[in-house]
Amino acid sequence: MPKFIHEKFITDAKEQHILGFAYFFGVEGFKKDFKKAIYWYKKAAKQGYQESIDFLEKHLKSMGETISVKDYCNIESIVSDLNKKRYDAEQGDMLAQYCLGMCYGLGLDMPKDDKLATYWFTKAAEQGHADSQFLLSSQYRNGRGVPKDEKQAMYWLKKSAEQGHQLANQFIYLITNGIKIPSNENS
Repeated sequence: MPKFIHEKFITDAKEQHILGFAYFFGVEGFKKDFKKAIYWYKKAAKQGYQESIDFLEKHLKSMGETISVKDYCNIESIVSDLNKKRYDAEQGDMLAQYCLGMCYGLGLDMPKDDKLATYWFTKAAEQGHADSQFLLSSQYRNGRGVPKDEKQAMYWLKKSAEQGHQLANQFIYLITNGIKIPSNENS
């Protein structure tokens, strides 16, 4: 775990889910670590965070573990209904825009395309989607899909933090105290 993240400070289920995501996919300077990802997803799931429950259901079935779940629009269903999501995104649906950004950014059921990921994150971020604002900040900080731009990175990080995004707030704290956030240009 990066030295600036302390478990005692990550108690919000959504932020635990985001931390699991960071470890699972190796984003924002986090090295891919399946065990740590599962640990954080389980912490969020125990608090009832549905996206973590869905993630665990999908990835733990193969390991013989089971978890009770409800029907929910998870990343698998997003990918299977990509045409509808694309239509909804083009009509201005910020969640669909965020989902397309994730699909392009991770290469889910399509070629990975950082420019299109940035495009869709921007559309959702401009409508106030905090996770998109946080991820758009990362795109600018790491030069993925756009030229590196620290001012734009900080602008979107602050917009996300203003909405209570805990990791955005932690990153701002680190930056304002002269601690460099590790980049992950390969993610």
